[in-house]
Amino acid sequence: MSNANDNYIKVLLEGIRDQTKAVLEGMKDLPTRWQFNELRRDVDGLKQITNVLKVAIADVSQDAKAIKTGVSDSRELANHARRISRLEAA
Repeated sequence: MSNANDNYIKVLLEGIRDQTKAVLEGMKDLPTRWQFNELRRDVDGLKQITNVLKVAIADVSQDAKAIKTGVSDSRELANHARRISRLEAA
């Protein structure tokens, strides 16, 4: 091979090496398969907790509506609050 051809090949190889370094540098920040699976499990757990919370909030909302309709004056409300306080203290 000629000297010019050798130089051309060296330049091409340097370019490929630089590109490979750039790709490897960028891949350092990507999570590994294990880390990704851990993140997926965490997100799935959060989804389940969110669904449970949604159901609980809906139940509490229905209970609050029932209490609102059942309590007609402030004496009943005060009586209700006293009963709840006693139950919490027990």
